[in-house]
Amino acid sequence: MWRSKFHGFSGLFFVFILLIAVGGASPTAAAQVHKSIGQTIHLAIHTEVIYDAKGRTLPVTGTLYFRNIDPVHKLSITSKILYGPDGALLKTRIKDPISLGPLQSRRVILPSIKEGNLQAGASLIIKWESNEPINPPLVEGIFIAPGGQQGISFVTRGVVLEERQ
Repeated sequence: MWRSKFHGFSGLFFVFILLIAVGGASPTAAAQVHKSIGQTIHLAIHTEVIYDAKGRTLPVTGTLYFRNIDPVHKLSITSKILYGPDGALLKTRIKDPISLGPLQSRRVILPSIKEGNLQAGASLIIKWESNEPINPPLVEGIFIAPGGQQGISFVTRGVVLEERQ
């Protein structure tokens, strides 16, 4: 009786010990951090969400956060380029690079679709660089659509398109 109750537990314990032995759960595996001197990052821009089966939409307001998560080195945002859903260039931003010190962040409020500046399905391409290999920054879009007693909010994360060598 005792053996049948704990038979699955002993198998799980064996797998755990095996993982530790081959290094799959070692602290050093988790400590390896990817460093970079620059990247090109894509961030999906949402301007509305579909909230029912009839395709009705609710406009959202977005905020872009660009966070330098390196505790020692600064980085520079060298370009922000906005593309429409058809891939056409809409706007180029940043005439001069924007410098972010260690652990510093920058917030940009995105115009809503109501303001006519953005289209549903737009893409933002961001380039950054650093003189030293650093922890890559965190690029997020936070989107909110307050509506009556319910609200919709969600987060998107930037995806690396190109790594600078």
